[in-house]
Amino acid sequence: MAIRRRLSRGPDRRRGEKHGWLWLDRYELIHREVLAAHPFVVADRTRFIPIPGSPYLIRCFGLIVCQGGVEIDVDKRLSVRSVNNRTQVRAFKYRYHARLLERRSGRNVLRYDSGHAHTPDVYHRHEYDPDTGHDRLTTLTREEFPVLSEMVDELAEMFSHAT
Repeated sequence: MAIRRRLSRGPDRRRGEKHGWLWLDRYELIHREVLAAHPFVVADRTRFIPIPGSPYLIRCFGLIVCQGGVEIDVDKRLSVRSVNNRTQVRAFKYRYHARLLERRSGRNVLRYDSGHAHTPDVYHRHEYDPDTGHDRLTTLTREEFPVLSEMVDELAEMFSHAT
């Protein structure tokens, strides 16, 4: 997507680290504009808030409503640092959980999440079998872990074949 490439330049982007430090205003701009421009996204209901009592943490959370009854529950924790009196952020804890809403219940489709406290550099991809509901777990490195817009692209591709 062209807008992602245009907006995703930042302090660590030049070195090719897709999960690197970015200015907070640029991070939010990328998040908002990429989702607003994505044809699979119907509504972005996520928000960024400081975590009470933790001046060096911000939480990005909420729902992204997509076409075809797909919903993505987002929960990211961002570390905060000050550089030249400007705020930079870098996500360190992730959960993107996609469900297909069917009548009164939802069916898990795909989830990406970061490891646990004892394995902070381990990332997971859970793809759910539509018939059994069981997930197939794949372990990823930090660089293999997708940014949110890449997961939206993956879901759009999955559901373009489902119709």
